[in-house]
Amino acid sequence: MPTTATPSTAGATILPAPPGAGKTAYVLQILREIQGRPGWRETWLLTPNRTQEQFLRQRLLASEGDGAAFFNVRFLRFHNLAATLAALAG
Repeated sequence: MPTTATPSTAGATILPAPPGAGKTAYVLQILREIQGRPGWRETWLLTPNRTQEQFLRQRLLASEGDGAAFFNVRFLRFHNLAATLAALAG
């Protein structure tokens, strides 16, 4: 995974990389780290389309077999991100 991708506790991480570069594995690793921190932060996972969202959901569920459980994870696609942000802004 690109070394320029740095997760943050209050911000966004963009992972520009070609298919097969390890983006999904990286996201799952970072999600485990975030979920391991104290508190109930909501984590957003932004995908470009429904197919990629379903793929990421499947990988997330498959990784729960490792004893992991993921809470407060919200899946968004590009087209509904603006509406979600507007609703949060009031």
